Amino acid sequence: MVAITEDDVRELALRKPTIAPVTSCYLNVDGRRRLRHQDVTHALDLLLRPARAGANGEASVAQDLQRIEDHVGQGFERSHVAGLAMFSCSADGFWKVFALAVPVRDQVVVNHSPSVRQLETVLDEYERFGVLLADRQRARMLVFELGELVESSEEHVRVRFPSREVTVTRSVAETVSVVADPSPPPRTALPEQLVLAKDRYGR
Repeated sequence: MVAITEDDVRELALRKPTIAPVTSCYLNVDGRRRLRHQDVTHALDLLLRPARAGANGEASVAQDLQRIEDHVGQGFERSHVAGLAMFSCSADGFWKVFALAVPVRDQVVVNHSPSVRQLETVLDEYERFGVLLADRQRARMLVFELGELVESSEEHVRVRFPSREVTVTRSVAETVSVVADPSPPPRTALPEQLVLAKDRYGR
């Protein structure tokens, strides 16, 4: 499972329709609401029952629903996951799973295109932004996304200004931040003549 990005949503939305439909499944796995894994699988079972009844004998959809059930049933790491977004088209060998740090609404949609509305809502409500921590020795790039602050390994960084957005490499961003690190205040200039003392004996 991987975290969701704007590029992922765009790729899903632009997926060209084929003869077989795509099954999209959103499942709330928030541990505050569903404490045990059994609670998650029970909720999924209730969600998939009407979807199976409405499949109308479509083999690909039946396989999609079974794959979704198997994936959730075998268990997954829930410590930082509150929602799952699963997309399947067995006839085309298409399968995507995204783990979300925020809960979603239980939903199954069977259509010729993936249902991405909930993902778009999540990205809109939890806007992604970066934090660059730097001093004269090192720099760290952190990304705050979907309610979590994680260290970024991305090679390119997008810097947003009021009028435009610029993409630079990670090394450039770190170099600029270190160079721009505030320097010590300038020293006070010495006077042109410096009198240390009068004549030793006052003469």
